[in-house]
Amino acid sequence: MDRLIRATTVLAEATAAADVHQPFSPQQDAALLSRGSLHQDLEELTARHALLMHAGVLADAEAAAEPAKHAAVVAAAQATEVERQPGTAAEMAAARDAR
Repeated sequence: MDRLIRATTVLAEATAAADVHQPFSPQQDAALLSRGSLHQDLEELTARHALLMHAGVLADAEAAAEPAKHAAVVAAAQATEVERQPGTAAEMAAARDAR
């Protein structure tokens, strides 16, 4: 960022007093090339930062969802447990007496 500011400042200072009918000086050409390159670097850095921030948000959301995920797994396991029904008359009577 500091290099971008310096290149932009050099370019602004070099072009402030320049004659618009004269070709760019070597200093102006160098400042333009440096500024363009630095802008590309800044855009790449910004994109990487956004990606890292997004990954951080997703990691936080995943960590926050862990207790709910565990509770859902336990609830699903309990919902699929089949209570054994008595099959014979004796088992039915024993189940009724147990209540």
